[in-house]
Amino acid sequence: MIKQLKPVKLPKDLCNWSHPDMQLVDPLWNCNEERGYTEQESELFKNNGGIEIKIESYWYEDIPEIPEEDSSDWSNWKPEPPSPEYFLIGAYDTEDGPALWWAKEKVED
Repeated sequence: MIKQLKPVKLPKDLCNWSHPDMQLVDPLWNCNEERGYTEQESELFKNNGGIEIKIESYWYEDIPEIPEEDSSDWSNWKPEPPSPEYFLIGAYDTEDGPALWWAKEKVED
């Protein structure tokens, strides 16, 4: 088990990409059913990775770098984090459009 997810070099195309250490911290990594996280699973995920998470959702029509004729080609899209301390841990193609999972180091109180 790792205590802190760290930024990694991103691939050229982010479509359906996950941080390479995600399987070490995500309690649903090997779950075969499509569902959201329970509150307990979400807290475990964040605690396992030593992170806080911010999820951003987009509509394809709002991202000109993703071609209308091939919404799985994200190679020209270089999303910016919500603030400098965040780094990308996941980029997923959903029914509604792209969803980006950003993380930052959890600060203990």
